[in-house]
Formats: sequence, structure tokens, C-alpha cells
Amino acid sequence: MKKWMAVWLMAAALVAGLSGCGTISGTAKSASPDSQLADDVRSRLSDDPMTRGCIIIVSVVDGVVTLDGNMPSDDMRLRAKGVARGTEGVKGVVDNFFPHR
Repeated sequence: MKKWMAVWLMAAALVAGLSGCGTISGTAKSASPDSQLADDVRSRLSDDPMTRGCIIIVSVVDGVVTLDGNMPSDDMRLRAKGVARGTEGVKGVVDNFFPHR
């Protein structure tokens, strides 16, 4: 099931990259601390006026958040990283964004 979700998210990111920004919101809840932290970061990114319209794929391993996606500007990329860093429980942030073309 995780494999299919990853495939779906990557396909959605590709479509978003071709068509502009959109929103993906994960709804599945899990008891793991990393899953909860990923949900918290996604929620904060969705609530932020600068990042709410962009597809940002969030993954967390041992409290370190990795952000992937196609960001329209450096300002939005930096904002997304700041929002993630400001989320309680985040130990670090890895920026895997690629520039919008």
C-alpha cells in the first residue's frame, strides 16, 4: 500500500509540475511519531498563505523532514523550509525541491 501511495504522490507531483500548483492532503493517520510529524508539517504548509497552493511531498525519518516538489520561486522554497523547521518535533529539514520550469 505504501508503494502505491508513493507512486500516486509522484504522479501527482509530475502533473502539478506540468500544470502549476495544487494541493495534496494526506488523510491517513498512523501511530508512528514520524507519520504524525509529517501530518503536522503538511497541515502547517496547507495553512500557510504562501505555500498552501503548492504540491509539497513531505516525508519524515527519525524527525528529519524531507521536502520534495516543484516550487515556483526561491521565496516559496525558503518559506516551505521555514514552516517545516518551525514545526514542533522537527530535528532537521532536507530540501529536495527542484526549480519550476
